[in-house]
Amino acid sequence: MSTARLFPRRRSGEVGRLYLLLTAGLLGWIVVLVLRLPTRHVAPHYGLAWVGFDVGLGGVMLATGVLAMRRSPRLVLTAAATAAMLITDAWFDVTTSVGSGLVVALVLAAAVELPLAGLSLRVAAHALARPAG
Repeated sequence: MSTARLFPRRRSGEVGRLYLLLTAGLLGWIVVLVLRLPTRHVAPHYGLAWVGFDVGLGGVMLATGVLAMRRSPRLVLTAAATAAMLITDAWFDVTTSVGSGLVVALVLAAAVELPLAGLSLRVAAHALARPAG
């Protein structure tokens, strides 16, 4: 489905400007974080955060599999979300690991998470190019 069908031309411009404004705000927030975040932080719910993220990742992967089997046009959304979550998972695994855990995180990122993210992006692109119906 093209954005032209989702938004009239005027609305597309407004949506585009909104995202550009949000990006500018995010860049400012990133500067604040770089200047203020501590280099070390102990989180009391660290395990819960990772388990919750992996449950969400499992959910979008499941949805991607089911929608692929059904040849649903919604596959574009779940495959793209799966790719984004896999890349995010790899990033945080690598950047929050030390010692032998870092080696494991790098191997998993290179051998599993990033290749699956690439596959998910290919699935999304293929589904997007496929004619509806």
